[in-house]
Amino acid sequence: MTIEETDEDVSLQYAEELDLDELWSNYCSGAPYHRRSNERFLQELRELVANPGAIDGIVFCYSCGEPHWEDGLSTTGDGHAVCESCLYDFSHCVACDELYRDSSLNTTLSDTCVCDGCLRDSYSYCGHCSGYYHDEDSGDHDHSGACCVSPQLEFRIRNDGQDPLPNDTRVTVELPAGIISAEGLSEIQRYLQRHGHYDVSYDLHELGDQWQARTGNFAKRLSSLAYKRHQAKLTPEVLSRVGCIACDHSNAVDVQVEVTRDLNRDSSYFCNYGSCWWGGYSESRCALKTNGGFGLLSFNGSEPDGRVWVMPFKMENERLSPTFETLSPDAFVAFNGYGTLSGYAGARILAHMAGWTYRKIGFDCSPMYVNAGGYLIAPEHIAERYQGKGIDISVRQHSSLFRDENR
Repeated sequence: MTIEETDEDVSLQYAEELDLDELWSNYCSGAPYHRRSNERFLQELRELVANPGAIDGIVFCYSCGEPHWEDGLSTTGDGHAVCESCLYDFSHCVACDELYRDSSLNTTLSDTCVCDGCLRDSYSYCGHCSGYYHDEDSGDHDHSGACCVSPQLEFRIRNDGQDPLPNDTRVTVELPAGIISAEGLSEIQRYLQRHGHYDVSYDLHELGDQWQARTGNFAKRLSSLAYKRHQAKLTPEVLSRVGCIACDHSNAVDVQVEVTRDLNRDSSYFCNYGSCWWGGYSESRCALKTNGGFGLLSFNGSEPDGRVWVMPFKMENERLSPTFETLSPDAFVAFNGYGTLSGYAGARILAHMAGWTYRKIGFDCSPMYVNAGGYLIAPEHIAERYQGKGIDISVRQHSSLFRDENR
């Protein structure tokens, strides 16, 4: 028997009372790799319980390979079972609502993700845009969106204590190395909780925010803390992922950036040729221009290699509302990042320039098409206030905000 017996007589247990995580860990550590099999594990479980037939309700996750009760798993569009901890690698197809691994979904011109079957059945390819659009949008698929310009093309943003950065002026931003950002630590905490290490996740503050310390790097210090405080052995996979998150949020980076409200240039200049903001969702671009928004661009030589949309916000009646004020707003929201400014990259740069922190939040701003939420860049007290809540607002496509603010 490779599953270790506990002090109590487990033979009297019912299957539903088993600690699958502990039993699977004992099984994997006690059996040579070449002798392990899912069926052998299930057979050993049947010998431990009073209702062996119930063991048939245990299924192995398609992604991580660990056992779970079937009713706690999700089923993908191609018939695989996936546990809750692995769902961060999967997303729903917007057409059929089935789950698929992110890497197997197709991104359309509207920045939505669809599976191969729905792409084949309901979407058409546009050679001009080099992408797919839904057949229902065929009558509206064009390349317009230049019907207006921002009412305030010239503006400035804070630049890490230096002179404010004017629009359409390139500057090199130097992000320091070695200090893990607040959002990086929050992401590590959320990752540990998704993998069942709740006790360890609440002790992260004891490790500090330095990537490298006298007692080792962050992942090594975390491993030591987990074992000494909770007798928990973190797997190499967990420690590796924690190390990657910490590195992503503490690397030294020198990047050339500029900000602009000249959004009537070709979509290729904004690193997403054929973007839906220049096609079926062109109202998004109009709404951004007339509600104070701007683009943050990064450059490799003379050509942009990344962009993210940014909206400044002010606190008004205890709520964040759009504003044209960019030099002293109460917050920024960055969203729809592409190229080198995808993910946290754009938010980290803006937070450094403004001297603030940043958080991943839910974000929706109708009628703009927003892809997968955004990042709040704000002082700590505002960032904490919106942690886990997000921002969901509606604005006018051709807003009078600039005129209203200047009355």
